[in-house]
Amino acid sequence: LLVDAFAQIKKSNLSYRIPVTEKNRVFTNLYQNFNYMAERIDTLVSRELKQEILVNQANFKHLQAQINPHFMYNSYFLLYRMIKSGDKEGSLLVCENLGRFFKYINRDSGENKSLEDEISHARSYAIIQGYRYKGIIHVDFPELPVRYHYIEVPRLIIQPLIEMEEEEEICLRVSYEEKGEELLIHVENSGKLDAEQLEIIRKKLKDTEENSDMTAMNNFNARLQVFFKKEKPLDVNRSLLGGLRVTLHVNL
Repeated sequence: LLVDAFAQIKKSNLSYRIPVTEKNRVFTNLYQNFNYMAERIDTLVSRELKQEILVNQANFKHLQAQINPHFMYNSYFLLYRMIKSGDKEGSLLVCENLGRFFKYINRDSGENKSLEDEISHARSYAIIQGYRYKGIIHVDFPELPVRYHYIEVPRLIIQPLIEMEEEEEICLRVSYEEKGEELLIHVENSGKLDAEQLEIIRKKLKDTEENSDMTAMNNFNARLQVFFKKEKPLDVNRSLLGGLRVTLHVNL
């Protein structure tokens, strides 16, 4: 039975289990240990596959949302206006961050990245949009402290949380807080979010079905649950600025 069982595992039949009966009860402990091992392998492989699927879905949706004419032509028109107005320093800064932004989502491979790379990518996006909505959106996005650079995280989990398409003046703030064995990354904005609206957002975040206005957050939440093995890696609260605060719980 044991030889046959290992042969099944070798064939990638990870769902195979040795039936434990009265006839082979003398080997019950051995067979139970084999079944436990097979179950653990099956769980780990399934988790990795799920993570890979979620990453691929997120990357595809992210590329669809960002590498499109809307984002690109707005960026080029922004540069055109800045160059025409003689803003040399600002134009160079936007060009530099546009290059970094597109390189990260087009050429940098790998399912997981360092938190340093993720934050750098998100800051590039914030800088570009900060110039685009100059005088409307005020961005407070400090660099990541060096001691957190090494942390590994799933790719593309931060930038979409700070996507900006605002017409009213708002403040966007990103901050870091170490708490126990976690690093909390807070992304918050100003506004007038009431308790009822917050509760609606929380319910949508828990919903496994796709919601057009919460798909990104649901996707990130699922990916983080798999990656960090947390039931609640992402939560939402009301910001002291008056709007929404999204917090990512990252393992140290």
